[in-house]
Amino acid sequence: MTLTTKKKDLINDSNTPIISIGLPVYKNEKLIQKRLENILSQSFQDFELIISVDPSNDSTLKICKEFSDKDYRIKYFEQNKKMGWIWSFRFVAKKAIGKYFVWTASDDFWDPQFLEKHIMNLENDSTAVGCVSKLNFVGKFSDEFKILDSDPITTRIYKKFRLSFRPMNVISISGTSFIERATKILRNTSYHFYAVYRRKEFQESLIDEEFFVWDFAVMLNLSKFGNINLLDDYLVDFFWDDTSTTRQGIFHQFKIQNTRLNEYIFPYSTFIYWCLTNLGLTFSLKNLDIYLWLNF
Repeated sequence: MTLTTKKKDLINDSNTPIISIGLPVYKNEKLIQKRLENILSQSFQDFELIISVDPSNDSTLKICKEFSDKDYRIKYFEQNKKMGWIWSFRFVAKKAIGKYFVWTASDDFWDPQFLEKHIMNLENDSTAVGCVSKLNFVGKFSDEFKILDSDPITTRIYKKFRLSFRPMNVISISGTSFIERATKILRNTSYHFYAVYRRKEFQESLIDEEFFVWDFAVMLNLSKFGNINLLDDYLVDFFWDDTSTTRQGIFHQFKIQNTRLNEYIFPYSTFIYWCLTNLGLTFSLKNLDIYLWLNF
């Protein structure tokens, strides 16, 4: 897609920012200062940054508060207790008032033109609800599933299996119908969680109840509103290390959210029930194979 919208066309005369950035933070004094500097140095500057910090015994809160005191665009919220990742992500999203909205993690980093390129894409395509870019995987385990010539046959089989279960890529979510778009999301990854979206549609897609792979359900809701475009640029350094939530495994994820008893036995069971009641029986039957695959 050719981007014809120019930066000067995005000048905002009101007090409402063009885009809201939601940043939940918990115990990340190692990277949070660098991350905040990275966000504030974007080429596109008409934004609000909403930070929600869970209490911790390190200097994370102090660093975030210092940045908030120096920049009027930062809205800082300090929670009284640990709220968990789903509550925190939902909280910052509901506080947003911009035309667009994007979630971000405290250990990922954006290219300086991340906001500008995503917003320009959406300004030029009214049929799209969101826009995502390609990811650079960085960190200790960024090449974890790369198949090497030196790998024994058993290791190669294992890596192929893991990549088929959890593809390390981002695709365009496009289609002429909701069913077509939702199926693509269901059968791929949840990296679209960190795309730039139209704020109103995004807030309408939020889910109040908590369950395992809640983010997938939000993405499925969003697919009702249109396509998610893919930029042919690597604009995000996606952190993949021992501290990454998905890298620490399913039981670690259970510890940081409200987990139901049935999810310890069949992790995706609540999610599947949500799909059945919200997306319909026809959609669920067409994707029965992926539901079985996810649980077993």
